[in-house]
Amino acid sequence: MEADYQNVSALRHNALGIQLKGTPWEPIRGISVDRAGENVLSLRPRLDKVSHQIACEIKLENNVKIITFRSTLNVENETSLPIEMIVVDSHGKAATGALRIDPGQSMPMPLNDAYDKRFRLRPLKGFNFDYSWSLPLHWRQLMSRPIRSISCKHQTPKEPAFFFQGQANFDEKDPGTR
Repeated sequence: MEADYQNVSALRHNALGIQLKGTPWEPIRGISVDRAGENVLSLRPRLDKVSHQIACEIKLENNVKIITFRSTLNVENETSLPIEMIVVDSHGKAATGALRIDPGQSMPMPLNDAYDKRFRLRPLKGFNFDYSWSLPLHWRQLMSRPIRSISCKHQTPKEPAFFFQGQANFDEKDPGTR
C-alpha cells in the first residue's frame, strides 16, 4: 500500500521568552512570533495595584523578522522637523536626558516610567529655533482628550510659539487603558 503525502506540513509554533533584567517582573514565556503585528503583554506581578504592560512589535523586513519590545507609550514624530522628548516626574524634574526623535521616527517612553511619569516635547534646538519645553503630558491626560494642541513658547517673547498637534491612539475596550 502506498501513501501520498502531498500538502502535508508540520505544525510549528515559533515562540520566545524574555526576562527584563533589573525589574521586579517575572519572565514572560511563550510569546508567539508567528505573525507580524503588535501584541500587548501584561507584566506580572502587579506593582502597587497597577498592571504594567509591554508591547511586542513584529515586523518583516527583507525576509527577516524584527522583534521589538517597548513600553506601550510611544511618541511618534510626524512633523518635518526633529523634535526632542524629555521624561519628567510629577514635579517637573527631568528623569532622563533629552531624547531626539527624527521626522518619521518614534521613541517609546522608558518602560519603568511609562505609567507614572510625564513627558515634554519641543523642536530640536538649532536651525535658529530656541523653544521652551511644552507643558508636561501624562498618558491619562492624552486619553481624556486624545486630540490636543501642544505649544512651545519661543525664548524670544516677540517670536511666535511652535505648535504640535498631539493625537493619542489607544484601544478604548482594553481595560489597561482605564
